[in-house]
This record gives sequence, structure tokens and C-alpha cells, in this order.
Amino acid sequence: MDFDFSADQYGLRDEARRFLERQCPVSHVREFLDDKAGWSRDLWKQMADLGWMALPFPEQYGGLGQSFLDLVLLLGELGRSLAPVPFLSSVAMAGQVPVLGVRTNSVFLPSMAPTMAPALATARYTISAGTLAAVMR
Repeated sequence: MDFDFSADQYGLRDEARRFLERQCPVSHVREFLDDKAGWSRDLWKQMADLGWMALPFPEQYGGLGQSFLDLVLLLGELGRSLAPVPFLSSVAMAGQVPVLGVRTNSVFLPSMAPTMAPALATARYTISAGTLAAVMR
């Protein structure tokens, strides 16, 4: 059994690393240490333009339908660069709630997927971890 990444996964990781090295140097991260918002809207927009927010969502909801491993590779690069963006809370955590609901046939969550997933996949919405915790109570 082969546990190595595919060529496409290596490509995703390498492209994310190059992009973040150019667009998110330490000096950019430091700009947001004392910022009330705490995150870079400009970097977020650039990431959305690359389709990163759409990566884990099913195609039926405007996503790219990629695997969870692809999402983890991207999260690794975002963490490596200390990217000041709400990707973890908005895409990897909150974004998966309606999608997982669809997969588990939950009564409430499938109704959210057709509107919430596309809004997160196109970066129209962001969700904080605190908001997610409040919704899940």
C-alpha cells in the first residue's frame, strides 16, 4: 500500500508554500498582531481567488470536492507561514458542519449546506471559532 502523497497533493502543497512565502512574510504577519480584526482581508481575498476556500466542499455546493488530506496539506502550509486568516475556523471547522450533516443525513444540517457551503467556499462569509461553538450548543 502506498502512503505517499499524490503528484497533485505535492503540487498543492508546493504552490501554497510559494504563494505564502511571497504574500505572507513575517512582516505581514506582524502587521496584524495589534490589529483589532486580527486577520488580513487582502490575503483572504487572494486565497479565495486561488480557490482555497472551495477546496473541501462538494462540487454540488460550489466547491472543488477535494479530499480531507488536501485540506490538511493546505492547513499545514497556512500554519507554517502563521497566516493571519480565519481559514481554520471558517473552512476547516465551520465549513464542514453542513457538509458532514449531509453525509450523516442529519435533519437540521442538510438545510444549511446549500447556502452556507457556497458562501464559505467563495469567502463571502467567515466564521470564528467562538461563533461556531455557540451555534453547536
